[in-house]
Amino acid sequence: MKKKILYIGILGVMAFSSCKKELVQTPSNGISSDIVFNNPGDFDLATKGMYAGLRGQASYLGGESVLFGDILSDNMIINSTGRRSYQEFNRWIYSSNSTSGLFGNAYSVIRRANAILLNIDKLPAGASKNNITAEALAVRAMAHFDVLRLYAKRYTAATENTDLGIPFVTSIDVSLLPSRNTMKESYDKIIADFVQAEGLANVSNGVGRLNKAAIIGLLSKVYLNKSDWANAAAAADRALAVAPGTSDNPGSAADVPNIFIDATEKGVMFKIKMLDEDNVKIGTYYSQTIGSDGTKSEYVPTFDFYSLYTATDVRKAAYIKTGLYVPASTTYNHVAKWLSRPGSTANILDYKVLRVAEVLLNKAEAYAQNSSVKDEAKALATLNILRAQRYVPYVAGTETGAALLAAIDKERRLELAFEGHRFYDLKRQNVAIVRDAVHGDNSNGNGAPIPAAYVTLPANSKNWAMPFPQSEININKNLVQDPEWK
Repeated sequence: MKKKILYIGILGVMAFSSCKKELVQTPSNGISSDIVFNNPGDFDLATKGMYAGLRGQASYLGGESVLFGDILSDNMIINSTGRRSYQEFNRWIYSSNSTSGLFGNAYSVIRRANAILLNIDKLPAGASKNNITAEALAVRAMAHFDVLRLYAKRYTAATENTDLGIPFVTSIDVSLLPSRNTMKESYDKIIADFVQAEGLANVSNGVGRLNKAAIIGLLSKVYLNKSDWANAAAAADRALAVAPGTSDNPGSAADVPNIFIDATEKGVMFKIKMLDEDNVKIGTYYSQTIGSDGTKSEYVPTFDFYSLYTATDVRKAAYIKTGLYVPASTTYNHVAKWLSRPGSTANILDYKVLRVAEVLLNKAEAYAQNSSVKDEAKALATLNILRAQRYVPYVAGTETGAALLAAIDKERRLELAFEGHRFYDLKRQNVAIVRDAVHGDNSNGNGAPIPAAYVTLPANSKNWAMPFPQSEININKNLVQDPEWK
């Protein structure tokens, strides 16, 4: 397989049939990847440009990534009085001519990371060179993994050598046209980048940059996605142990509301800083504030999902705001995670790529599954660490067996809601999506229900893997579409 970068189509962000006004913004301080590497300052500039690429792409962390994992799943119902943005994705009716722009945007970020790595030997040996190498390797791995999760089939060990993954690219030459690696090759290369980065990264790099704990935490996520329980458990353990009191602290019950208004860094392993001047309003993908009290929502939690949050769960008030849809008089359960932070422009918040809570859940699940490292006592203790900081009052759980796995899955769904996870968790678990077919979109369960045709996505549906954009295939004849989408 060729290890070369994709030609990025001129349609950087795909045009969709749904209304996207006010949803896409360009950052004011994005830094070009066309940098001449002559001195350490050039590498600093290039590293900032790499992170800016993550921040500014409307079809990547600046937008669709925060949305797709939830609206493609059983967590959300479209607001019938809204603009029906991304409705075709919510209804699983995407095609190669109406697919995510994440493909091109992620490879644009990969190109920036590769530019750093291809020039890194111009820096003198030492901690600074090692750390910059680690950040570029980890960003490259993360971006490849995000593309793999969305565009490739679910991982199956028995067919990993024949199933196609994605092109893994290590060049900056946009004229070269690579083929897709196998699933095994794709995962092996992503894991190799993370493993190398782990050994080179600083323990601390400041807010908005990857560090050792975050890199290992992301590695645990990759292992979890391929059901490699032993390695997922080991990576989660290492991530949580990097900086005791910080890398293992999910944030207290009192911290939870502050995490999602950017008033604390507790519980956050890695975030992308979103500055007011960038004007990247990722929150508009869910809800927009109108005046002092009103909210307009594109999507709201399904009633059955909303009902999973108990009165003692501190996340309920932090994640969801019940109120009117302005100017209409109907009350909805609005997503509050991305509404605003004090003194900032509405809907601009830092993108939390990885939180300690997710790594704790990775660890709990890995130890609860049947494998050579199965340890239900350790899994339960890890789960209870998180639950103790999410329920007031809290009574320690005592689950075992299937009940323990169900409890971990429930907490994963509740904890990581509206952060782009649920669809991928169901995909890797190889289970059907079954949405609430009884209740509507109003806060009390009344209103317009999900149409019957879009309630269930079978586990064997082709729609678990999004088709590659036709615009990319037209340019790169080596980019083979899966047969189901031809």
